[in-house]
Amino acid sequence: MRRILIFAYYSYRDPVFQSAVLPYFLNFPERENYQFVLLTFEQARFKMPSQERREVAQHLLSHRIHWYQTTWHSGRFKLLKKAFDFIWGILLATFLILRFRCRLIYSEAFPGAVLGHYLSRLTGCRHVVHSFEPHTDYMVESGVWRVHSWEARLLRGHERILGMHADALLTATYKNIENWRKQGSSARFVRVPSCVDLEHFSHSPEQRMKMRAQLGIKEDEIALIYLGKFGGMYWDEELFTLFRACYRRAPELYHFIILSQDDLLKLREKLRAAGIPDERAHLAFVPLNQVPAYLAASDMGICAVRQFPSKRYCSPIKDGEYWANGLPVAIPTGVSDDYELTRENGLGVVIEETSTLGLELAAEDIHKWFQQHQASEVRARTRDFAARDRDVKVFRGVLNELFVELIS
Repeated sequence: MRRILIFAYYSYRDPVFQSAVLPYFLNFPERENYQFVLLTFEQARFKMPSQERREVAQHLLSHRIHWYQTTWHSGRFKLLKKAFDFIWGILLATFLILRFRCRLIYSEAFPGAVLGHYLSRLTGCRHVVHSFEPHTDYMVESGVWRVHSWEARLLRGHERILGMHADALLTATYKNIENWRKQGSSARFVRVPSCVDLEHFSHSPEQRMKMRAQLGIKEDEIALIYLGKFGGMYWDEELFTLFRACYRRAPELYHFIILSQDDLLKLREKLRAAGIPDERAHLAFVPLNQVPAYLAASDMGICAVRQFPSKRYCSPIKDGEYWANGLPVAIPTGVSDDYELTRENGLGVVIEETSTLGLELAAEDIHKWFQQHQASEVRARTRDFAARDRDVKVFRGVLNELFVELIS
């Protein structure tokens, strides 16, 4: 029996956990040979009623996942609260490791990976880090941390420790693996881009007809869609500049869909300021199970990640969702491996720069794309690529092989 602690410094209902962690362990290959112990840190905003928690726990147990929760702390006196999380997390996780006789720790991102490192040293378990990326750079470049803040210095030092000494590092891009190999890392690296459930995300002609009728989009019109947040590491004014450039090129042709947790009233005002009429812009915040219908109604997805140097090593999960639904993407150059894969495999439009002029040129390239490509051919090509490179089932198999190698 392979017993594994999944140490996730996330809440269960956190969208990141739901999309980037949990899918890898549901319906796991050879799961009769596994016992997973999941520890989450629950935030007040994701709190679930007792009955729902019991139902979730039963569901997870049917997948051989034992779920334990503790409380996530932040806010005032942050350093003290994080120190408490660190100490209590180590103690609770050690108890679970001993109780279930776990032999491997699967830690998720940062700071979970840092705690996983010390747990590994304390208990002798093997340590696998998922989403090993330059998180310090992400936080500094997006303006959340100062470059010499205690958070940045502490995390950067631990990234170095993990990069050199973890048993296995699951990272999103070939480029990140190349960089650490040059630094002499002896860790086992495995490329695991952000994956999606291809059964959930898939193109449906029926959904397309129904949703386009609901939104008032004619079949010969073009709908561009953006899923996600605004600001920080993501576009803000850049998206509205691109939409304005597309709309001005052909006002009778384009519609724009935004699905976001951000303030939809403010986003609507920005669309109006860009000269886009309300009937041409469709905004909503919907649960995950409704997202495929909006994707089916669309014709191209926007990857609105800023061209920060560190974003070369990320893997935007939205790209996989777009491709799985048969959509091409518009993606800035320098973002992930995905901009190169887009160019090499004909998966969409690569945006060279995000100045006003650059986005006007991108709008021209988007317009040409729809003149030069048949939608049915694009759907087949993008879906096929997603099945090869973004299917969570494929990478469950990769994880299974890794776990067998490390703890058999």
